Amino acid sequence: MRVVRKEAERRIHFLIAEKSMKRRFIGWMAKRAGSLPVGRALDSTKPGKGRIYLPDPVNDPCLVRGVDTNFENKDFQVGGLLVLPSVNNLAASAEVQAINGPEEIRLKRPFKGGIPLRQMTGRDDIDDDGKFERDGSEIRNGPAPGFEGVTFKVAPKVDQTEVYDAVFDTLSQGGCIGIFPEGGSHDRPELLPLKGTVA
Repeated sequence: MRVVRKEAERRIHFLIAEKSMKRRFIGWMAKRAGSLPVGRALDSTKPGKGRIYLPDPVNDPCLVRGVDTNFENKDFQVGGLLVLPSVNNLAASAEVQAINGPEEIRLKRPFKGGIPLRQMTGRDDIDDDGKFERDGSEIRNGPAPGFEGVTFKVAPKVDQTEVYDAVFDTLSQGGCIGIFPEGGSHDRPELLPLKGTVA
């Protein structure tokens, strides 16, 4: 920040999680540095009632069914997220495209990878890339026999209008915007995979 300020005479305003702004020391430092808070849906997750599963994972992996759910209550929104239980400190999530009733949701894109697909089907014939193994010449469809679904969390749709306005104002006043493309902070010596939202 100091080098850019000295050499380019511009101040960098880093985007920071709104949740971090509420922490005493970090929030104080971030405000002093001119950071801009960004609300993140995953910071507002709450447990969902019931269980969910994929009834047709081979032909329609975006269709989600619920057991003892009520997708029509206020916690569920088009543009919100369904979040699966964490495995190895990573939780898969997918955006809701449509709510078709109290026990049926359509996702904008399917869950990716073998772990979320195994969580949503109870099947063990799915490789780490999310490919189904063939049973003879056919790929077996549906969840595992007796599978009752997986617990989940729900996150609201976050309106980022204020963030975009603050970024635009900062840029129009000659400032710079700093973005952490990994989507989080860590102390590892290597770069983590970049988040798609950077684009």
